[in-house]
Amino acid sequence: MIAKRDLSGRLVRVVAGSPIQFDTAFPEQWTVHVHERCHRRTTEDGTNIQRAADNAANQLERLLSKAQSLTMRSPEHGFKVIDRYVLRAFESGRYSVALFLNEAVRAAREKRDELDVAAQILTFQLSARAGVRGKKPLALDKFTPIGTRIDARAMLHVANHQSNVGQFAAARRTLARAQAELRSSSELDLDLALRRAQIDRGATDAQRALDIAERSNRPYRRNTALVIAGFIDLAAGASSAQDNFEAVLDLSNRVSWLYRAECWFGLGIVALNAHRPTLAYRYLIAAQYVYGFLGLQAMPHPCIQTSDGNPVSLPFHLLQSDRLASLSRAHCMELRRQAISGGLLREWLTDELGGFHPTGIHPPDPVRHT
Repeated sequence: MIAKRDLSGRLVRVVAGSPIQFDTAFPEQWTVHVHERCHRRTTEDGTNIQRAADNAANQLERLLSKAQSLTMRSPEHGFKVIDRYVLRAFESGRYSVALFLNEAVRAAREKRDELDVAAQILTFQLSARAGVRGKKPLALDKFTPIGTRIDARAMLHVANHQSNVGQFAAARRTLARAQAELRSSSELDLDLALRRAQIDRGATDAQRALDIAERSNRPYRRNTALVIAGFIDLAAGASSAQDNFEAVLDLSNRVSWLYRAECWFGLGIVALNAHRPTLAYRYLIAAQYVYGFLGLQAMPHPCIQTSDGNPVSLPFHLLQSDRLASLSRAHCMELRRQAISGGLLREWLTDELGGFHPTGIHPPDPVRHT
């Protein structure tokens, strides 16, 4: 794997000689446009966005340097160090980082002829890829992981990605193909239940996934099931939707950023339906901020629609709702400040990206001071 730099010395691209090339180009996916003053002075909560960006870039480059230093003679411990960080990045919702670092690890495994391990890493990359905004699902017919045929687990990751970007017919075909591949195997019961719930929006499948995840002590998958169940209940008008979202958020700092954003999104809709516009705005703007800050692909919610019949997939669609028209621009700006700064959201995000432990004892909460 070769790291290329521009004239300023910044890392701009990584290229690996593997069957599938994941686009890891800088700076397009790692640039956030902010007001000029944010680069020169601190914001109202003491955050300097440029400093946070520098910390995040330095952290990523240090990890990439470790990953790229793996060779034929590297001890297994060196791989495990990167593997642990990749898993933490994935489970916290930093899917771009997990995808990016695993490209280096996979290339090293291939060079050591550890093809089975390399194939497992590639399958894991398919899962991470589904959470990155702007990535397209890979075509199964062109997918040949290290010379072997695609397995059911990889198919389910592709079905997840297809569903995330609104390709529901393709997702159903891929799901059916994975089920045919598995036949009577129970190894992937949890994965199958999650994908069925996500794609077909069935409450029974969501509950089955939740039961399996809790029995097998799989907290990340448990949260996936709760979020999906929450939006299924929300579309059906069930009061249990709010309980599902709050059950995820109750886990405090062990919650993925994607699931935090999804739960705030769902609670924003609950607040809108309860005619509480200021509460709704704070939840929705916080969710939108996380999606944009981390470049996350939002989960699909085809059963929830705007008043004109269009499906809702991002808080942006609801922030323009007539039900928020009573809020003045000044009021909206103050609510945004309270949600992002007062709720410690920006502070936690910048600490996370820079590799620091958040300084606050309370997890981010956009409505803490409501």
